[in-house]
Parts: sequence; structure tokens; C-alpha cells
Amino acid sequence: MVLEAAVRSRLSTVPSLSCFLFRMRRFVCVARYSHDGYPARLHTTSFYRTRIGNDLVTPVDVPVPKFDNQDDGLGGIVDPVDSISISMVLNEFSRHPLIRQLAEENGMSAKLFMTAFRSFRTYCLTAKPLDPAIAVTLSDIVKQGPTNSGKTYEALKRFREAKSGVYCGPLKLLASEVFFRTSEQGVKCDMVTGEERRYAIDNRHPSAHLSSTVEMLSTQMHVDVAVIDEIQMLRDEQRGWAWTRTLLGVAADEVHLCGEASAINIVRELLNPIGEHVEVHEYKRKTSLSLAPHALGTFDNVQDGDCIVCFSRRAIFSVTKQLEKIGVKPAVIYGDLPPGTKLSQAGKFNDPNDATNVLVATDAIGMGLNLNIRRIIFYSLIRPPNGELIPNYAALQIAGRAGRFGTVYEEGKVMTVREEDMGILKEILSQPVSPIESVGIAPTFEQLETFSFHLPNASFINLLDIFVSVCSITDPFFICTVNQMKSLAELIDYIPLPLKVRYTFCIAPVNPDEKLAASAFLKMTRRFSSGQALTFDWLCGVIGWPISPPEKLIDLVRLEQVYGIVDVYLWLSLRFPDMFPDETEVRTLERQLDLVIEDGVTRIIELLGVDNAKEASEAKKLAEKMKTEKEKADFEDSLEDAVMEAEVNEAEKQPLKLPGKRKGKRKSITDVVMARGVITAKELEELRAELRREEVEKLRRKK
Repeated sequence: MVLEAAVRSRLSTVPSLSCFLFRMRRFVCVARYSHDGYPARLHTTSFYRTRIGNDLVTPVDVPVPKFDNQDDGLGGIVDPVDSISISMVLNEFSRHPLIRQLAEENGMSAKLFMTAFRSFRTYCLTAKPLDPAIAVTLSDIVKQGPTNSGKTYEALKRFREAKSGVYCGPLKLLASEVFFRTSEQGVKCDMVTGEERRYAIDNRHPSAHLSSTVEMLSTQMHVDVAVIDEIQMLRDEQRGWAWTRTLLGVAADEVHLCGEASAINIVRELLNPIGEHVEVHEYKRKTSLSLAPHALGTFDNVQDGDCIVCFSRRAIFSVTKQLEKIGVKPAVIYGDLPPGTKLSQAGKFNDPNDATNVLVATDAIGMGLNLNIRRIIFYSLIRPPNGELIPNYAALQIAGRAGRFGTVYEEGKVMTVREEDMGILKEILSQPVSPIESVGIAPTFEQLETFSFHLPNASFINLLDIFVSVCSITDPFFICTVNQMKSLAELIDYIPLPLKVRYTFCIAPVNPDEKLAASAFLKMTRRFSSGQALTFDWLCGVIGWPISPPEKLIDLVRLEQVYGIVDVYLWLSLRFPDMFPDETEVRTLERQLDLVIEDGVTRIIELLGVDNAKEASEAKKLAEKMKTEKEKADFEDSLEDAVMEAEVNEAEKQPLKLPGKRKGKRKSITDVVMARGVITAKELEELRAELRREEVEKLRRKK
């Protein structure tokens, strides 16, 4: 190691050859990973192919620089080395098969290689080392700080200043925002997400700057600066693999990692073995943030700039209804809303001239949206579906949204709705965030393909189960959950598809718990398997387009699911453009659907207000029959809760539900699948006809 450090110091004094060696080092780094970011075979792809004539090209002599009063031992860090040791290391370098292979692929004949090498060896033996202060290259910079500290702003500033760069964000909203802001500042930038591609010029002339979601990063693309946002997502049980892949596979001279301090140690642990130095820049919050002395108490105490954070759609509707009751019209943001609707609702809330001054939102506001919030108010500290207390890192990220630099609400406050939750919130926020101990990885297609080669009769579901059960994971890694992939694999298990196609379909952004989305996904897969193109007209038939504006909560929920189906079509169209040919028309449909949902959110809030007035009138008439004021109040509250629960339950019911138990004759399997919406009556008849034809064909073959 001492000898290697000294030789590297000498090599760094050679401008031309050090550039070549740096390119070669980055080549090896990139080649170490497959396109999915995991160890794979070494792919010797040449980045710079040239044809050099032996008699026309000769190495250029580089004058040996002279440095006065320089320490040969790198400032006392290591001991000096003699010329014989340096010569041995260089000779070993020249004989390495990979180096010879790289030279040949880049057009260097054996004669030219040896001529250049002898010149380079002479240079290294006679040149003095650089000053140790500039001999080390810092390539990985962790920008650590809380929300509203400016860490991402500084990283993006460096991204735009660089000759080439890539931004990797956790959400489409963030990738889109960076794309637009970079373009507005006169820097040509492209955008890549799972469902969309945008180009400053066109796809034949890619820009030097790219904004993308973290899953879409190409590890084959070399850039000067890379920015990886929300690096603490390494610990995420579902998506952590994408950050691990990006961190280890990105081919950049300078990597900026933005996120929590909890990620610093694990980043160092991951990068130290591959020789990457990690530099930490700590950022302080630019605005104050404090815990309020008391809880909100009642919604009558709501003020302009308040954001009430809920953890379910049911709670969102309930709070919205209660605010409408007291004359407050809030903006509404939750995860299932389309990006355009979220931005529209956020714009109304941020606009000081708009009457919408209060926000009701889920934890989706934790990242991806810039909001002018004065107070974050937790409606509850329990997160579904497991009913667990919100972890402190999530609570801190949400609470950090209160108080935004450069707005009228620079001083942020955090509180709860109920007084009994204030002590719990104080304890949560006062706890230090535990350092991340392990990071996620996930099975790649190449790995599953290897399993399939050795287990040719195993189904895709079996391959996933076997992989998870037999693979050995060393610290500090864990396997991300593959439950969603397995659910989709079970859904399409009986449909004949090539392994690569099946894998791609099973990683599509489909929620298998939504029956409408699952049914549409099944229809897409069946049609794809039959070799028929999935056209715009076919998709319109599946989703029932054109769609009427929503009149009830259940209509709005259905529209959100339809939007997800359209999103899946676009996602698949970028991977199978021949089978999903109408991307342009479907993208136009998606924008129109976004507007319908946006209008529906506003109108549903108004309808909730009308319903409140009707229910209040009915409750008052019935309450007059009660004997005491307490009974009246209790009855009104119970009636309000019952009506709200019934309405929200109806909205959250899946539109395609399983039939319940009933007396009499049991339903057949065909009745059940038709009730689920998996297959229509017409498709059932076609399926029966096809089965009959197959049976006839089998009988003919037997004869």
C-alpha cells in the first residue's frame, strides 16, 4: 500500500497519461457492475476507439516538472520508495492482461504500447511527487443536513456548473422540477423517469445534463458530477436497492450525496473497500424550528399556513370534512393523486392571493414538494397498516417542512391535534436518528436467469422463493422485499411469457391490492402474450374512456386507479414500444385525466361541505328529541362519525369485490372471476371456444 501510494503520487504529475489511467480506472469501476448495478462478468466495452498507425503516431515527451523542498514520503504519511521498487510495480502494470487488452481495444499496437510505456517509466523514475495537499482526489462528497438547510441547492449548483452531470431523485416530481429549473437557467437538460422521457433537443442528440429518478440511472454513462438525493433511502425495505446500485455503480468524477447524517457511516463502509474517499459537508438549518407548547386542540384554532398531516385517505377525508364545517377550504395532497393534481393543490396553498390557506396532506409532503408551511400538525402519530408509531427519522423529515427560508413563514412550529400526543411527539423528535446499519439489494434479471438455467422447470414464483431462501447476504446488506413482484407473478403465472418479459412485467408499478388495476394489468399481459398490439382504442375500452367527472368519493378513488393503469401503459410502452405503440395519444389522455381528477378533488371538497350541512340539519332535528344537552352532543358526534365512516368506507372499498357467503347453490369459478372483473362475458366465451378447439386438436393428434 505504501508503494502504491507513492507511485500514484508520481503518476498524478503526468497530465496526459494520468488522464488515460483515470479513464481506465473509471472503466474498471463501471465494468465491475452490470447494468443493474450488481457484480457481473467483466464487459470490456471500449469508450474511445481509434485507429493509430505505428509509423504516424509517437508518444509526446512530457518535460519533468521540478518541485522545490518537496517530501518524497508524501508529507510523512508514508516512507520513501526507491527506483527499483517503482520500476517493478510499473513492469507488473504493463504485463497485466487487462491493461494489454484495453490498449489493443483502443488501437494501441504492442510496439506503440511499449514505446509509450518506456517513456512513462522514465518519467516516473525521474519526476518528483506532488505536494501531498493536492495529491488526493476527493470524489464522494456527503452533504448532510436537515430539511431547509440548503444541502441539495448547493449540490444542484455544482451539477449545473459542471460540463456534464446527472441528478438522481426519489420521485418523478423532483426529477421534473430539476429538469425544468435547469432548463430555465439556460443549461440543456434531459429527463428520464420510469414513465417518461424528455429531451432538450431530441433522443438522437442527448444533453450533457440529465435529471432522472434513481431507478433509471445508467451506470454506463460517464459524467463529471452526479447528485444522489435522499441518500438515507438506502435503508428502505422496498426501494433501497436502487440507492445501493446508484451509489456503487455511478460513473462520475465527483459524487454528491444529499441526505441525513445517519447515512454517513454506511456510505464510508461501502466506499472504503473500493478506494473512494468520502468528504462530509455539514449544513445547518436556515430557519428556526420548535415544538409548540400546546396541541391544536380543536380545528377552530387552525391558522393560515397550517398543514395537518394524516396517514390515511380516510383521515384526510375526515379532517377535510371537519374543516369545511367551520368554513375553512383546504388544499388536499395524498400519495395516490397524480403529480399534476399535487402541484396544482400545492400552488393554491402557496399562493397568498388564493383563499386556500390550509393544507391537509399525508406524509407524501416529506419530499418532492416546496410548500410554504408555518405549522406542521400531526393528526395522529400512528401509521397504518401495522399501527406502529412513526419512526423518528420520518417524523423529523415531515416536521422539517415547517418554516421555509425566503417566505413569510420562516419560523416553523410542530404540534399535534390532541394534547395527549404532545409528550410522545416531543420524545420522538428529541431522539437521535440511529445510524443506518444495512442497505438494500434486490435480485437482478441476470441472477434469476442463472437460477432458471439450472432449474428449467421452476416457475418464476419458485425462482423468487428459491433465490430469497438460498442466497447468502453479507453485512451490511439485506434483500429488499419482493412481495409486490411475487404478487404480480402469481397474477400472471398461467400466461406464457419469456423469462425476460415476465420479469419486466413483474417489476411494473402496479398495486396488486387494487382490483381494478390488477384486472387491467392481467388484460394487458394476456393481450401481449397473444401477440396483439395494445393500442389506444384498446386501452380506452379497458378503462372506459371517456370518463364522467366524479360525483362521489368512490368515483374519485376509481379515477385515481384508472390513472395508475394509464401510468402502467406508459411504463411498459418505453420498454416494449412495438407492442405499446400509442404512447403519444395515451400521454395526452393522461394529462386530460389529471385535469379531471384535479377538478374532482375541488368539487368533492365542495360536495363534502354540502353533505355536512345536510347531515348537520338532520342531526339537529333528531337531537331535539334527546333529553339532555350531553345526550344531544353525544348523539350528534356519533351520527357524524357514523355518516363519515360509512361514506369513507364506501370510497375505500375496491370497486371489484369478492362475493360474500350466501345460502343456496355455491357460485362457480367463472362466476367468481367475472364478479372480480378479471374476465368479461365475451372474453369468457372466446376462452371456452379456444379450449374446445384445443381439445379437438388433441383428439386429432391422438388419431
